[in-house]
Amino acid sequence: MGFGVLGECLSREPGIAKVPSSRLLARSAAAGSSATGKPSEQHLPAPEITSKERMISAAVTLFARGGFSGVTTRDIAQKANVSEGNIFRYFPHKRDLFIAAVDSELGKLSVRAAGLLVPKDEELDSRNALRELFEMITEAVITQPDLVRLMRYSALEFGPDMEPVYRKHLEAIVTASAKNFTAWSQSYGFRDLNARVTVLSFVATVVLLQDYPMITGSVLPFPSVKSAAAAYAELWYRVLSDTPANDASNAPEAVARILRGPEEVNP
Repeated sequence: MGFGVLGECLSREPGIAKVPSSRLLARSAAAGSSATGKPSEQHLPAPEITSKERMISAAVTLFARGGFSGVTTRDIAQKANVSEGNIFRYFPHKRDLFIAAVDSELGKLSVRAAGLLVPKDEELDSRNALRELFEMITEAVITQPDLVRLMRYSALEFGPDMEPVYRKHLEAIVTASAKNFTAWSQSYGFRDLNARVTVLSFVATVVLLQDYPMITGSVLPFPSVKSAAAAYAELWYRVLSDTPANDASNAPEAVARILRGPEEVNP
């Protein structure tokens, strides 16, 4: 992740004398000032990423790769280009930095999910309603793989101690998703299931299927996030609506291949 730095870059051209950098800076400052003596917005430097932000960003990357036990604060300091002692100014213990890393990634998810969970004005049929929800879940899992890995590691390392962080960000997402699902169930006659458990089962479906290639040695037949979301939604639609599992006649090809069985995934 880049951040702004001020450097001197002087090019020599024929007939142009090299001007000392101090005079260039003075001219630049004067040109960037308005009649009132205040710097114009056009010449204000871009805000730099703080040392703390660099620490958290480095922690996200490294903890997602090696887990809590596989990474040292020295590793994080080196990647963040800070001293190890500076880390302990902000995070007294490595555990505090790990929790900050999880909190940061969950915060990004909350921001992205907020707009997607607002009820839509138009009516959606049951398949499209489920597809929209699965698009949000699938996009989050695919575009934030570090978050998925961090949550796995955090569950193994800290278990219930992570609950406050999870609830801080995920409670609103799960509640809104469950509310939408309840409305869909009533409208479309889905099976009467616990809405929160069902939504979390949706998430588990997407997360666990990311391990499909590692477990089976085969790739999932999804060329895009939308096609993957459509497949997951179709599978769950059939579970929730009592549609026969062997009826793949109206399903997209990627979905039909899964519904027909694993032997069809790689013909």
